[in-house]
This record gives sequence, C-alpha cells and structure tokens, in this order.
Amino acid sequence: MPYLTHMTAVSDCALARLQKTAHLTVHSAYRNTVNLMTDDGLVALQTAGSPRSPLSVILPVDTAGMGAFAEEAKGGVEAAPNGSIHTARGGFVCAVRSGQTEVYPCAVPRIPRESTAALHAAAVSILQTAGPRGLAALYTPDEGDLVITAARGFLTEAHTALAAGKPAEAAGVLLRLCGLGGGLTPAGDDFLCGAAAAITACGLRETPFGSALLSGIRDSLSRTNDISAAFLSCAAEGLASEAVLTFFDTAHPHMPGELSERFLAIGHSSGIDSLCGIACVLSYIKEEWL
Repeated sequence: MPYLTHMTAVSDCALARLQKTAHLTVHSAYRNTVNLMTDDGLVALQTAGSPRSPLSVILPVDTAGMGAFAEEAKGGVEAAPNGSIHTARGGFVCAVRSGQTEVYPCAVPRIPRESTAALHAAAVSILQTAGPRGLAALYTPDEGDLVITAARGFLTEAHTALAAGKPAEAAGVLLRLCGLGGGLTPAGDDFLCGAAAAITACGLRETPFGSALLSGIRDSLSRTNDISAAFLSCAAEGLASEAVLTFFDTAHPHMPGELSERFLAIGHSSGIDSLCGIACVLSYIKEEWL
C-alpha cells in the first residue's frame, strides 16, 4: 500500500511549477528537505514546521518521513495537473486537498514610504541583538571574519557611490556580494535577496538603482549554486519568504521578538543575512539617496 498524505501548505509559486510539470527529478536531498526540479525551476519539499519560502511544499512528515520519501523518490517523481505528486514506484502519494492544503502567496507587498524609518529601526534592532550570526556582525563593533571584511568594504563603496548620485554604480558594487560566503545559500546571496525584497516593497523596482540591482541579480545566477540561484531568481521577481512578508506587513505589525524569531529560524544565518539586505536598502531611503 502506498503512503498517502497531503500537502499542508504550498506557496502559489511552487504550486504553479508543479502544475506545469509532469515528470520531476530529485535535485538534492537533505535532512529536512528534498529539492525537486520542475520545468520552471526548483521546489522544496520540507518537513512539518519548516520556515516557508517561495519554493516551499510543506508535508506533514518528520525527518524520518522525509528520508523515506527521498529514498522512494530515487525511482522518479511525477505530478498531476492539480499539483499533487507521487513517486513513480507508487510508494508515496502527496495530494493537494481542498480545505486541507493552504496555498499561500509569496509576493512582497508594497508599503507606504512613511513606514520605512520605523522598519529600518526594527531591522537594526534585531540585527544588533542577533548574536554572532552571519552578516549581523556588520551591525556590531566586532571586526568579523574575511566575509564580513569583504562585505563591509562593498557596502562602504556602495554608500559612497549613492552619496555621489551614482545609483547604478552602487547597485553594481552590491552585486559583487553574489556568491560571497559558504553554505547552501551564501551570505552575500541572502543579502541580495533581502535587498531585492526591500526594493519591491518600497516601490523602487523601476528606479535606476532598483532596476540595475534586479537585472544584475538575474544576470548573476550562474555565479552561485543552483539552490541559492533559485532563491535569488524568486527575489528578483518580487517573491520572498514568510518572514520577509511578515516584516513588511505594516497593516498587521508584529512584535520585534516575534520578527526576530522568524528570521533566526531560517537556516544557520540566511534569515539574518537577508534582513541585513533589507536594512541596507531602508538605510538608503532614510538618507534620501533613493
């Protein structure tokens, strides 16, 4: 008998990708995630309680259950027109069920410009109390490692370019962060994802700085790994993780402690690194450079 279950949550982006693809392949498998390649890019099958991203398909399984799926998926994975998936061997069926599968949006909302100062203050406060995680060291007196030193140099150079009225040049400097750092999603890539989200939220996509950064991200995907490139591609299209969407939900503001927990829950430092990118763009608005 096959193992029958249903998706508890899936992003509208991931569901659309599944609905367009009949035959999927396993790209990579980790402790709590199995990445599947669709015709339009990656989707990430994740265990219950995992942080949500534009690529997420959340299943009601634990680490052992995801491991069993990864083994079963070696024989291939197929998708139905409604987005439900099953392994070619027939041992695992994961359905999209009306009333049981939450399809959540992942588009970054627009915010009023007058909200940016308060959001910048909130981001900096979280980063200053995040501890020694990723790029958060940029907001502390600590010198940091080689990654921090390089990032600090790029940010200083970008600030100088913006202050001199050269937004496209500043964007080009920030793009040098692509691929900087280790891990599945390098710190520099996560920073750029956050910066792209802030550009979208603040209505800067068509400005010289915004358009240069977003087009540069699209042109830089080959400089990093497949998984990180998938997140960068989503960010350039105005999509973001649940933590970022919550941060920019000015109509329903959340307490700083809750926001901090959401960002800290994403990877080793990916959430914090993306928040650094958000804080950076918000600081440019505060300085009236954008």
